[in-house]
Amino acid sequence: MKLEIISRYPENRTRATPLLFVHGAFMGAWVWAETVLPSMAQHGYEAHAVSLRGHGQSEGRERLSGFGLDDYVEDIEQAVGLIGSSPVLVGHSMGGAVVQRFMRRHELPGVVLMASVPPQGTLSAMFENLLCNPMTIAATGLLQSFLPRAMLARPTRRAFFLKICQMRDCGNTSHTCSPNLTAQFWS
Repeated sequence: MKLEIISRYPENRTRATPLLFVHGAFMGAWVWAETVLPSMAQHGYEAHAVSLRGHGQSEGRERLSGFGLDDYVEDIEQAVGLIGSSPVLVGHSMGGAVVQRFMRRHELPGVVLMASVPPQGTLSAMFENLLCNPMTIAATGLLQSFLPRAMLARPTRRAFFLKICQMRDCGNTSHTCSPNLTAQFWS
């Protein structure tokens, strides 16, 4: 499977262990590319982000609904092989669940889980969100519908960003994407 990997290398590598960032659902390596990867490189890290199959510019978009966590673990195995040394894995949301599953088979120098899907799944969180934030659930549901342009920006941001994040800092994902990538992101 051909995977998109975005990499940033430091001018002066002061950290021996590379970093590999794994995105959450509906995202791709691009989510790390503008700020996180350059910042890590500036701090001496070799930093990489992978787009899991069916996401970003990786192959498999037409089969996205058929992929599961074990498929994504294979993607991480492939990305680690391309990097050449065992990285610290950083997983966000669904990417955190993939990282946890990867850890069952592989030893790593370190792991960072950011707003990770817990090992027991997301059912209890979904019910809590349904009661407390019904618009967030509606917007997230629209991501998976056949009405991709009907997305509501504010509830969608609440679904994917921390409450402490200022709305102006979260940005509008549609303006940071090319029209093709926007169509892929929302489909």
